[in-house]
Amino acid sequence: MRFVALVALLLAIPVTAQVSAQVTGRVTGPSPPLSEIVVTANPHREEQVRNFVKALTPARGGSIPRFIDAVCPGATGLGPAQKEAVIARFRTVATAAGIRVGKAGCVPNMFIIVTADKNAFIELLAKKRPGSFGAMSGREIARLARTPGPAAAWQLEGPVNASGVPLRFDEATGAYVNSTTEAASSITVSAGRGFDAAALIVEVKALDGIRPVQLADYAAMRLLAKLDPARLPQRGPTTILTVLTTPMGSPIPITMSKWDLGFLRGLYAATSNLSPASQRSQIAGQVLRDLGGTSPKRNR
Repeated sequence: MRFVALVALLLAIPVTAQVSAQVTGRVTGPSPPLSEIVVTANPHREEQVRNFVKALTPARGGSIPRFIDAVCPGATGLGPAQKEAVIARFRTVATAAGIRVGKAGCVPNMFIIVTADKNAFIELLAKKRPGSFGAMSGREIARLARTPGPAAAWQLEGPVNASGVPLRFDEATGAYVNSTTEAASSITVSAGRGFDAAALIVEVKALDGIRPVQLADYAAMRLLAKLDPARLPQRGPTTILTVLTTPMGSPIPITMSKWDLGFLRGLYAATSNLSPASQRSQIAGQVLRDLGGTSPKRNR
């Protein structure tokens, strides 16, 4: 895939577009361990899990996309202590979800960027480094900049075969070559999409009262999966995805919930060549097991 190094260009944006944010609020004390992530009970859990997973897995062009290579987080716009805490927590979450994480000193392929103005940063990035958005069109980039709320995320994607191996790009023909011998069926796909890199832009004003662990857990959900928090059902389960948009004075998750971690575990454990519907069933099964329930009886 061709976009692996492009997100590194994010760091070349002039520092005037960024702020050195000190995450305020409850930032002292150790991060809560993953064993203390939040879980709430619900008598209609199986249906709720299916709805939760479906809302977070819009798929196009084959299977639900995810990172193929080891992930390596980076951050900018934070103070040194906050940056270190966010990256360390992110790596802990990814490891707990069964996702390969690069060794210390690896070249980042995903970034958490804290800035004063999300829209202005994206517009400046599109002007100065348009390759950072991969194959996104100008209209798609403009839509991303106008995303409601204080955060926006995107992934750079490339095609992969049924085994999750990146397809070779033939410069002569200008097309990708899929040499797999596996045929597609009603439940499997011969090719899909995989992530090369990802970026999350967060406005500093949204971090008032947010701990580094909360920012890291939110970033893990936004960077490791292609999802839109606005698609979540009303009055749904507890999720870290609401941490930046919950009104001041209202209770917020102190960490990633078991729903969130179960979703990431299920996404990265799902069989790569299954159809989106079948992958959703596997993901839902993992969430239910993490919540102490049983897997769904059939695909939906």
